[in-house]
Amino acid sequence: MSVKKDSYKWVVLVIAFMLMLTFAISLQSLPQIFNEIQKDIAFSNSQAGILMGAYAIPGILLPFLVAFLANRYNKKSIIIISLIIMMLGLIGFSKSTSFSTLLTFRLVTGIGATALVILAPLLVTMFFDKKNIGIGMGIFNTAVPTGTVIATNLFGILGQRIPWRSIILAIALFIGIVLVINIFSLYLPKEEARNSKKISKDLQKDPSASLLSNVNLWIIALVWMLGNGQL
Repeated sequence: MSVKKDSYKWVVLVIAFMLMLTFAISLQSLPQIFNEIQKDIAFSNSQAGILMGAYAIPGILLPFLVAFLANRYNKKSIIIISLIIMMLGLIGFSKSTSFSTLLTFRLVTGIGATALVILAPLLVTMFFDKKNIGIGMGIFNTAVPTGTVIATNLFGILGQRIPWRSIILAIALFIGIVLVINIFSLYLPKEEARNSKKISKDLQKDPSASLLSNVNLWIIALVWMLGNGQL
């Protein structure tokens, strides 16, 4: 069992890496195709900045809610729901015909992304011990710059050759692939599932109980809230 867990941690690392990759690619997808979007939907440069900032707004307001839900419910389920929310946000964005709908679906996408960036690093810490956590987190932390480089260099070229709506739908398709991988390849250790059930029962008895049972999760939520505020 320990051998299986030792090898499976690399699968988890790939999953966590892909979760952060979806976040980075989705975040950085717009600047390179703003000119193409503005040909279909009129908005100013300041409104373009609002669209970029809207992605980070949920990351300021929602991290502690995500931490609460992750303590109470199954983390895999929250990841799956978050990926679905991101997909719906991107699909809605690709179908938008006004700035207001662009902004709405950009916010929706940011809501899904917020949960991912809080839970993805937690997956690494769950499966990597103190001896290997350094290399695990080192590889994991390359996901955002990798996604940024891909988006920055690829979407500008694609925007000159295919419609911008198709680019956004392609990102949604990529997230759909990540969703399928999570459904069939990610599992929680039994002890983690038992802890989630116990916390849920404790909260039903006393809503104020067990909220700080996973301090690391709350710290991640705080760090991400501050990080998005800085952005």
